[in-house]
Amino acid sequence: MSDSTFLPQFSPQWADPEKLEAILVQREDLLRDSVAKVRESILTDSKHHLLFVGSRGSGKSHLVTLIQHRLRQDAKLATKMRIAWLNEDETATNFLRLLILIYRSLSERYPDEFPEATIQNLMGKDPTTARDLLEQRLVADLKGKTAVVILENLDSLFHHLPPGEQLAWRAFLQNHPVFATVGTAQALFKEVSNRDEPFFGFFDTSHLKPLTVDEARTLLEKIATLQKRHEVLAFLKTPTGRSRVIAIRALAGGNPRLYVIFSELLTQAKDLDDLVRPFEEMVDRQLTSYYQERLRWLSPQQREIIQLLCRNRHPVPVKNIAEGLFTTHNSITGQLKQLREMGYLISRPRGREVFYELAEPMMRLAIQVKETHDRRPLSLIVDFLRIWYEREELENRLAECNAESRFTAYFGEAHRLTELEGNSLRLNYLRSEVDGIDLENCTDEQIDCLRSLAQESDDAVAWNDLGIALYCRGHSSEAVEMWSRVVGMRTAPVSEMVKALCNRGVVHSDAGRRDEAIEDYRRAIELPNVSPYYLAVVLNNRGVGHSQAGRADEAIRDYTHVIEMSGAPVDQVSKARFNRGVKYAEEGRPDEAIIDFSCVIELPDVPVRLVAQALYNRGVTRDQLDEEMADYTRVIELPDAPVELVVMALNNRGTLFQGEQNWAAAINDFQRLLSMPSAPEIEDVLNRGRLAHVGKASVTAVFAESSDPSRWSGRIASFLKGFANHNALKLLGEALVKYLPQIGASALNHSAWDAWANTWEREWQAFRSELPEEHRDDLTIPLRLLRVGIDYLKAEDEGELLALPLEERRILREALELPPEKTS
Repeated sequence: MSDSTFLPQFSPQWADPEKLEAILVQREDLLRDSVAKVRESILTDSKHHLLFVGSRGSGKSHLVTLIQHRLRQDAKLATKMRIAWLNEDETATNFLRLLILIYRSLSERYPDEFPEATIQNLMGKDPTTARDLLEQRLVADLKGKTAVVILENLDSLFHHLPPGEQLAWRAFLQNHPVFATVGTAQALFKEVSNRDEPFFGFFDTSHLKPLTVDEARTLLEKIATLQKRHEVLAFLKTPTGRSRVIAIRALAGGNPRLYVIFSELLTQAKDLDDLVRPFEEMVDRQLTSYYQERLRWLSPQQREIIQLLCRNRHPVPVKNIAEGLFTTHNSITGQLKQLREMGYLISRPRGREVFYELAEPMMRLAIQVKETHDRRPLSLIVDFLRIWYEREELENRLAECNAESRFTAYFGEAHRLTELEGNSLRLNYLRSEVDGIDLENCTDEQIDCLRSLAQESDDAVAWNDLGIALYCRGHSSEAVEMWSRVVGMRTAPVSEMVKALCNRGVVHSDAGRRDEAIEDYRRAIELPNVSPYYLAVVLNNRGVGHSQAGRADEAIRDYTHVIEMSGAPVDQVSKARFNRGVKYAEEGRPDEAIIDFSCVIELPDVPVRLVAQALYNRGVTRDQLDEEMADYTRVIELPDAPVELVVMALNNRGTLFQGEQNWAAAINDFQRLLSMPSAPEIEDVLNRGRLAHVGKASVTAVFAESSDPSRWSGRIASFLKGFANHNALKLLGEALVKYLPQIGASALNHSAWDAWANTWEREWQAFRSELPEEHRDDLTIPLRLLRVGIDYLKAEDEGELLALPLEERRILREALELPPEKTS
């Protein structure tokens, strides 16, 4: 293997930094910000201490290598900075030992500035004296420069340093602000996360996130570009290539090191044997000892859980873990929780079950090496080959391998398992990526996973799920294509065929293609052995389609079919009852409509939304005032009722109260309505027309309720705030001006009319300063029209109107029901 393509898998610090720059993904911003903080530490008195937290293979060393590389490339820092990069395998049990490690690292890089004799001269002195001398010499030898100390495995260092030694270190850093720290750790540790520890809050901590599918694909593409493997790069950009990367992510998690390993298998086709043997040795030498040490920290039962999960390629439910260990569910629940909190496991809820898997795929690899005594191929590599290559490709690669090659065993095992199990491994990994996702709220990455699963499996369930996810993201046309694939499948289960036809029909209906929608519903209904649930869903949908097309009888027939169907689920029966009730009401059959609405209200387990809709519609349909008002009241008081239905019920009940001249109750309802927080579902029902109605009703109720200005004051202030809440102050002003004729016809005297205008002007002046600048004049013209209008009503002289410009006079004359102004 040529040096130009060398990408060390376990020691990035040995790689060419430019190549590390070339394959950097995800951490560009973090790297830039981190370099800037260390640079500030070097050039100013503000010192930063950085800590990067991530599991084995997460890219910590890669990041640290690039930080020191960029610092060394900055010419402005050359005379102001010295770097001490400590050996990650060395440890210190006291602060003196740590100082020795730092000084020795500086001495190796800068021997003229940090003489090796300094350490030798300390030999034989008592520890306290030696530490004091070395502190002084280290600071003195820096000569005002900043030492950038790079400490990998900082968690291990703290684990071996007693609290008193940690205090000494912290005091030294505070007393001598000539140090900046760049540290890494496998996980966050108590010495920096516990409030009672000396280094709590000391480090600027960044957690390295796993790679997403897109980031993993980008990493592989960058490595293929670096290695000039254009055919691999081209394949990665194909749908099949994207699908393979998604499956690999399920195998490797988001661990960058594993992607580097896999990339080597793809880009070093002629040197596979040279790759595998060193890799096996490296795993045995570096990983196994680390993970063995981590296992020793665990209880016997916790170790058994880890070992069981290492033997399983996929997340395992608690029940299966208990059975595999011949114990009870309750006995391991607490252990699983502890292992998750300690960072050994991750959990994946799936329905009512919780599945567990290893947090670090590298642990499975290391433990397999320890448990394998006959040099069987490592499962991680075998699984990668099975995921990446089709059976024919494995056969070809196997035929090309030298019989004595170590890699022959890998291709042979991958081929054997593929012959035995087909592409089930790839499909299982793809399914694990989409298990438990919310199809109605998918991210782009999840949609990519769904698409890959559908393409790889050509399964009706997968195509249907992809269609739903696309539809919910607004990609209706593409969703129809997915469902059409299912409809065209000869082997699709009836349940999936019904879903596809029903969903496609919904899209056709939404787009106004009613005939196509009804045709899809017809085909679904006529399929054999359709379950009562799906038959009811499709009949309800077809009923809606008939209703929209103006075919009332056909719509009612479909709804009735659902209502009378044996085994139809309650939610579909209640929906059919409601839909039929609406249709009866539209057809002038209120008694039958009320019966259906009442049935919906009385049925058990009906969704709150549907109950609220039935109550509201029954209220609208009733012709008895007290019964109508009672239904609106039930909507308003119904727990968890949809807010838009509450708004509509408040509006209708307030209007009824107004008709009964129950002004206080009407005002209360309108105030409650306007106090609803602004939201899309509210804005849909609280539209301009309804707000104009509420404005007119509110002005009427406030004026009619009382002639006391102090009473008006509170009411007006409340309505100003409410209409401003919905950006509708101009509608309130319009209602105020249009109410002038009613003021003129009222029994109140002229002083009261003036008081009415004065109160509005006073409350507006007090409130307008709370508004954004663009709304502070929303009532300026309406209040001017109100004042001049009242002057006209008092004087009964059109000359009063001349206080306004022509356009405003026209508005006021129309409100006062005066004929157009004569002009010569």
